[in-house]
Amino acid sequence: MNQSDTQEKLTEIEIRLAHMDQALTELSDAMFDQQKLIRGLELACDELRQRTQAAAEDAGSAPPGNEKPPHY
Repeated sequence: MNQSDTQEKLTEIEIRLAHMDQALTELSDAMFDQQKLIRGLELACDELRQRTQAAAEDAGSAPPGNEKPPHY
């Protein structure tokens, strides 16, 4: 193997490494964005869970005889 072939292979390896580094950066950024989205969805689910529990507790505490029927 002569020096020209070695230099050519080294250049090819450097190019591939640069592409892999770029892909890794893009994947890392995408994963970070997805993690932020997941955290936001978890917070929204927690809030909805709390609202649902509060509504269920409020519905259970009101006496049923004091409410108007739904058709009014």
